[in-house]
Amino acid sequence: MQSHFSGCWWILFLSCASAVQGVNQNVAERFSKGEVVPDLVDKAPQEGLMVTYTKGKEVNFGNELKPEDTEHQPNVAWLSRDSDLFTISMSDLDVPNRENPVTRSINHWLVINVKKNDLSSGDVIQSYRGPHPPKGSGLHRYVQLVYKQTGRIDKNSLPGALFSDRRKFSIKNFAKEHNLGDPFAGNYYVAQYDGFFDRLPTNSSA
Repeated sequence: MQSHFSGCWWILFLSCASAVQGVNQNVAERFSKGEVVPDLVDKAPQEGLMVTYTKGKEVNFGNELKPEDTEHQPNVAWLSRDSDLFTISMSDLDVPNRENPVTRSINHWLVINVKKNDLSSGDVIQSYRGPHPPKGSGLHRYVQLVYKQTGRIDKNSLPGALFSDRRKFSIKNFAKEHNLGDPFAGNYYVAQYDGFFDRLPTNSSA
């Protein structure tokens, strides 16, 4: 009986390991296909990140969403433990466009010291800002990444420009400066100008 149980456990372990490997490979393939690797980070996340906007709009590794549907902060979820702290970010890689991204990247969202999946527990460095791709600039890639922290990041030690300027932000450099390693989870979508923000009082690109 013990031998039979051990054999079943081993088969179950191999099946789970194979499934995890398949998911990870899929994430890596999709980040590579969309050229998020190497345009934004050197290595794809370990896991996929669940990102859901209002009206049930979900991010799915390069699917196209409308700026109107991504105007407000989404719900995000990833695997975590009670003791874990995370950094979450969203960047626009293609500023002013993908062919000539001289202002890469725009910092659309940055929250540090997030406990588990509870965004309200974190310290907001840049509040969420939905996509504002300018007319004629084509599709922009908007990438959401989660990094697992090795410890708490002191918000007061961060440079003031990080709070005031969204332009030319590098999540890769931020991760390196704070020993975050490679991204833990991630996802991305694309969006383009559709005239939605022309009806609003103020406009801004990216």
